[in-house]
Amino acid sequence: MDRISTTKSGNTVTISIVPQKNSGVVIFLMFWLTFWVIGGAFAFWQFINPDSELFLRLFIGVWLFLWYKGLITSSKLLLWKKFGLEKIILEPNKLVHKIIVMNKEKTEAIESSLIDSVKASGSFDDDKNQLNFFDEQSQGTIAIDYDNKRLKVGSKLKETEADKVAQLINGYLQDQLKIN
Repeated sequence: MDRISTTKSGNTVTISIVPQKNSGVVIFLMFWLTFWVIGGAFAFWQFINPDSELFLRLFIGVWLFLWYKGLITSSKLLLWKKFGLEKIILEPNKLVHKIIVMNKEKTEAIESSLIDSVKASGSFDDDKNQLNFFDEQSQGTIAIDYDNKRLKVGSKLKETEADKVAQLINGYLQDQLKIN
């Protein structure tokens, strides 16, 4: 479990999961983004050029919208791969899930009593998972079902990693039930 570390302090257990570090994907994204931005600059210049035909400007306007979505998606993925960290903090009576990227944090807290199940989820086929680096949350995750909702934690985890984390969370929750 190289990507996963666990610390315990009193009644609190913190599980930290770093994204899968694939330098090939990071290098590809950096080059792709560079040329994507250059291409977008040329398209934007053509869009604002008063000599361009109306149809061309409309086409480029739609293309620029899709270009922008691609830019944002790939930029987020690059930042996640380079600087991301996911934490599961198990505290008495609640589970806190944090996604941290460059000091920006998204936090979700769930009361322990609302949690129905915690299990390994998604595809654990390593060959398939290596090819699809844009779909992080359907591949090798931990599913936490609560209050008719599902929280997916981790991405591209090995089945043994996901099972071990799910067992750790389930064990902690069971211990808390015994105490309360």
